[in-house]
Amino acid sequence: MNAYTNNNLIRFITLFFLTCAGIYSCKKEGKIGLDVQPVTDLISSEFKDTSTVLSYVQKDDSVKTNNSSLLFLGSYVDPVFGKTSCSFFTQLNIFNNSNNIDFTNGIGPASELVLDSAVLTLQYRTTSTDGRKLYGSSADQQTINVYELTQGLTVDSTYYSNRMLSYSSLIGSQKLSLFPDSNVLLKGVKVLPHLRIKLDSAFAAGILMQSGTANLADNTAFHNFFKGIYVAPSNATQASGEGAVFYFDPHGTYTKLTLYYRRHISSPAAGDTLNYSFEINGTTAYFNNFQHDYTSTAVDARINNGINDTDYIYIQSAAGIRTMLMLPYLKNWTSKGPIAVNKAEVVFKVDGSTVSTDYNAHPKLFLVAIDSVPGKFDFPIDFYELASAYGGEYNATTQEYRFNIARHVQSILDGRKTDHGFYLLAAGGAVNAGRTVLYGSGKVSNKLKFRLTYTKLY
Repeated sequence: MNAYTNNNLIRFITLFFLTCAGIYSCKKEGKIGLDVQPVTDLISSEFKDTSTVLSYVQKDDSVKTNNSSLLFLGSYVDPVFGKTSCSFFTQLNIFNNSNNIDFTNGIGPASELVLDSAVLTLQYRTTSTDGRKLYGSSADQQTINVYELTQGLTVDSTYYSNRMLSYSSLIGSQKLSLFPDSNVLLKGVKVLPHLRIKLDSAFAAGILMQSGTANLADNTAFHNFFKGIYVAPSNATQASGEGAVFYFDPHGTYTKLTLYYRRHISSPAAGDTLNYSFEINGTTAYFNNFQHDYTSTAVDARINNGINDTDYIYIQSAAGIRTMLMLPYLKNWTSKGPIAVNKAEVVFKVDGSTVSTDYNAHPKLFLVAIDSVPGKFDFPIDFYELASAYGGEYNATTQEYRFNIARHVQSILDGRKTDHGFYLLAAGGAVNAGRTVLYGSGKVSNKLKFRLTYTKLY
């Protein structure tokens, strides 16, 4: 037998034994590990969704609203929550923060200026995360009042949604329809959608007559002379289901107060109409004010009554309503020994009968952990580690919100955190006027659930 034949024979025998070894090992693979681990030590996973969840409806705290990304204006009467009214206080700045304003441009005295009109314009929000520029029904007319402030604002101050400033005379009032999606025609040109409110001529003429004086030397001097405006709805006769809160852009091109005037009245020709605008910009102090009236509503009897509400959970933005949740028997899960939490899911189902085109559910909610300090709270660990897994977005198909707080629950069971309960809040509650009604834990179907998936470590 030559060398070539011997080499092939050796290769064949080697391949044969390797194949047999592979076949044998495949047949035994299913028992690898089980042969050496006692049955009593096997890890078992379980799933439970029967935990008790207590819920308590509370009036939310006021929220910081100065320098908000939106100005709120309008009122609506919700069939469930009652009346919500939103208004705002603001300074008005000299255009481009300029100095030594002279409306005559140095031609003639201020006494030769004559006012044609003064208009406050508010530019509607141009874009929104939920596709809306209002909350409620835009079909209803509203009366909007404008007042002159007697109390000033400062840029470095913090203003909350329940703050009121003093004001005096009414300098403008108009009953009108609001069209946030309709362009406005000005001198034959279509411009961005905005609201226009005509102001009192005597008030505006008083500003015009300051032309070239120390009161228009700079913004500090101007704010001492004219402290600003309070813009608020006045809709005492709104019925249930009527009205809306509208969202405006505080720094929009058409958010301003404009004086229209002429000069050279002593000359044969009075001249063309001129205009000058005072604006809201990055150095302007402003804030929103939110008011809620729950009288004779389904929510009213449940607010701060200290009774577990098994029927419904209520959430409302604009410093309205929040719900406190408690898991009183959470520690019982470790009564027989330690467990590893794989998922701790809280599932909230929306009451579909309360959702409509006018009153849509919040795009997102927050489930936050209450701190030991009264009124304080923070997000669960899960939010910071992986916000997408934490959840909270509204699923319009299933009409529900889901949260996974596995890491937070694990830290409570391990004794690394003290459980003070949770708040369910509206995400972006300072920049929207929405509300949501959820089913409570006592409902037969669609009820609130706490679902725990865990692994026994004993």
